[in-house]
Amino acid sequence: MGALLDEMKAQKPNNSIAARLKRELSEEDYKDLMTAIKSPDISNAVIAKALNNRGFKVGVSSIGSMRRNLK
Repeated sequence: MGALLDEMKAQKPNNSIAARLKRELSEEDYKDLMTAIKSPDISNAVIAKALNNRGFKVGVSSIGSMRRNLK
């Protein structure tokens, strides 16, 4: 790879919703979130609503993406 690409990759922060949640939630809350994401009994909408109630702007589709990326 070229020097410019290396520089851009080094400067690009991971601002995905999953990375932000991992950084900003407490360890216990993050574990609860991951348990909920892995559970087929808890809908994307319920998870998104709980996170939105805590001040995180998260869409239902973002939760679906997190679920797909876990597999």
